[in-house]
Amino acid sequence: MNEKHERRRCRSCKKLFTPDPRCRFHQSFCAEAACRKTSKVESQGKWRAKAENLWHYRREKIFAKLGSQAPNRADLAARRERDEKLPEDPVIVGILAVLSGSKRQVLIEETYWNLLAAGREILRNQAKSTARAGARRASGVGRP
Repeated sequence: MNEKHERRRCRSCKKLFTPDPRCRFHQSFCAEAACRKTSKVESQGKWRAKAENLWHYRREKIFAKLGSQAPNRADLAARRERDEKLPEDPVIVGILAVLSGSKRQVLIEETYWNLLAAGREILRNQAKSTARAGARRASGVGRP
């Protein structure tokens, strides 16, 4: 091997170093602690920048936090007042598990109630707009 290939310049401290023979083709940082730390930060940044890794840790932390939080008593009282039950159809429960991102029953139920409330709100708004349009037609407002 040529002398110029045996030694190379560290990308962090810019000093000449001899790469480890096992990884000599791709080693670009020397063995000093500060340079190893810089190398680790750079490689983690590259890993996190990949599309498939964007939510790797964040998703787990979010769901762990949600799962560890006990529902307060007001939520429990509101749940008891609801007369609807979670559907027992395995397909619907599977869809809710995928949407919630968890297999925990509490998170699946919470997703169900949120979807149910959003659907009711949408239907309520549609009914209001339909009623307004009917009232306009009946009163003749908006006709040329």
